[in-house]
Amino acid sequence: MIQKLIKEYTKLLVEKNRSGLSKSLRWESPTFDLKEFKALKSSEEMIDYASNYLEFLGEGRARSVFVLNSKKVLKIAMNKNGIAQNSKEFIVYSGVGDTGIVTKIYDSDMMGRWIIAELARPLTSRKEFKESTGLDWDEFAELLS
Repeated sequence: MIQKLIKEYTKLLVEKNRSGLSKSLRWESPTFDLKEFKALKSSEEMIDYASNYLEFLGEGRARSVFVLNSKKVLKIAMNKNGIAQNSKEFIVYSGVGDTGIVTKIYDSDMMGRWIIAELARPLTSRKEFKESTGLDWDEFAELLS
């Protein structure tokens, strides 16, 4: 079980850290209305709406990510794989709770179309990795092999 969680956590870290922030973070977007966003029906509408008001952080094959504020990102599913990723991220967070091992989920769509998650920053040292996870880097690497 711990190996499965660690592998999922690693995948989430890689996904979140794949793109760096190109611009300085906004503290809040004064015009983005979450209630209005939640009423949108399609991922295309959601991405268009977010693009008009939020800083684009990055995109993979399945999700587009926007900076919601200095501590949160909005991940919008672009297809079935994105819905599965959002749902899995929510399930993993729900399983471990607010322990600091995985990013916090603040809000989500019941159908997995979007989630609002904690903005994560990359770990910069083995010491910081151990402080954040409680695992020694070498032990972690061995668990993955």
